[in-house]
Amino acid sequence: MTKIFLFDIDKVLVHAPGYGANHTLEEAGLDVSWKEDFFRDFYKDCQRGTVDIKEVLSPYLEKAGWKKSVEAFLRSWFVYEHHPDTALLDFIQTLRAKGLPCIINSDQEPNRKQYILEEMNFKHLFDAFYFSCDIGYLKQDVKRFEIVYDDIVKQFGAIKKEEIFYIDDQEENVSIAKEFGMDAIVYESSEKVIQEINNRIEHR
Repeated sequence: MTKIFLFDIDKVLVHAPGYGANHTLEEAGLDVSWKEDFFRDFYKDCQRGTVDIKEVLSPYLEKAGWKKSVEAFLRSWFVYEHHPDTALLDFIQTLRAKGLPCIINSDQEPNRKQYILEEMNFKHLFDAFYFSCDIGYLKQDVKRFEIVYDDIVKQFGAIKKEEIFYIDDQEENVSIAKEFGMDAIVYESSEKVIQEINNRIEHR
């Protein structure tokens, strides 16, 4: 019996037309070849909250020829990716109205986390939030799911692992959630998510 619904953000609740960091530099006619090095060497640590993205990004932007501030770059990046799935978010509000908690579980660095909460208004659309930059673990680590589960139990009461339904776009993350004991699927479409959720509600 499903009691909690847990959602990833990117490519589940938000569907950007492309990658905002690339778009921002390409639109300015600047070099994007820095991307592979930066995301390989630093970005996961930014998402874990152990490295400040502004500090490690600055040298790359300078090398690429970016003349504005790092803050302006991040703002342009985030705005370009501001494409929430309004139909799925509306459906989620119907679940919450039925007393079914809906929770975020996402890998984000602090600046984008804040943008999502404030500018995309997610802070009013969900019942709890678990971000990698706050927890210190990415979703590729089972420790992340242990921490999330323990806190869900503290906040929402005695919930069994299998009573949590998790949707993520990455097979690896879904596999780890399943191994931990959660009910989980890989995102295919909003329609499929709604169907899968309704199936679980009908069997409550």
